Amino acid sequence: MDLGKPEKILELANNFTMKCYRSKERFLSDLNSLTGNLMVKFSASWCQPCKKLQQKLETLNFSAWDLQLSHIDVDQCHGVDEEFNVSSLPTFILFKNGQEVFRQKGYEDSIMLETIFDKYFGRLLIGQNTVQPNMFLNQDDSTSSLFFQVGKPKKKKNIFFDD
Repeated sequence: MDLGKPEKILELANNFTMKCYRSKERFLSDLNSLTGNLMVKFSASWCQPCKKLQQKLETLNFSAWDLQLSHIDVDQCHGVDEEFNVSSLPTFILFKNGQEVFRQKGYEDSIMLETIFDKYFGRLLIGQNTVQPNMFLNQDDSTSSLFFQVGKPKKKKNIFFDD
């Protein structure tokens, strides 16, 4: 079965790629067979905040997370935005094993993408230490605090970051 035009692949930093879907059927098929983590960015070529989000994504080191990236241009891949109730651009949705776990509408420079990815997609490894992030995000006034527990299994210390 032909699932539509081939997807375009965008190259990001650190040899990471973002799959750009042009077919609703192909995207839904891939999502239904997903075992792992996925971030889907909904945008349009005319959307200025979408371009800012893309610039931010291009600066991140995605090797810190077990994460696949996908892009939906709502003007080219018709119907997916309606399927996922996307009412504003940009919107990004995080999925774990095909289930939505987080949604962000709009884009502001203060959005801490790394912190959001850390919260939903697990641990980072830094040398011999395991870093387990915990995030406290107040959506009302755009303030957030980031709390990391750092250390080897028997020794832990806390580092606090306030934004």
